[in-house]
Amino acid sequence: MRRLGLYEVMLGIESIHPDVLSRYDKQQSREMAQRAIDILRANKIMVMANVMCGDWNDSEESLKEVFQFVKRQSDFLISP
Repeated sequence: MRRLGLYEVMLGIESIHPDVLSRYDKQQSREMAQRAIDILRANKIMVMANVMCGDWNDSEESLKEVFQFVKRQSDFLISP
């Protein structure tokens, strides 16, 4: 895809916390997100990450953890 001109992918990371992901019936994990990011980076494709905020169990600390993960791993962050 990179050879065809793909330069950026938007990933719906949503959260890295299993309880939040399962509550929204997301069939993904932190490890899956990391693997996708690693593959994109290996192919020099920029990563735009989407995350969800506002889960009933979100705390300042849990959101910081999500944002730190995304900050380290992505080129752009999209959040509501």
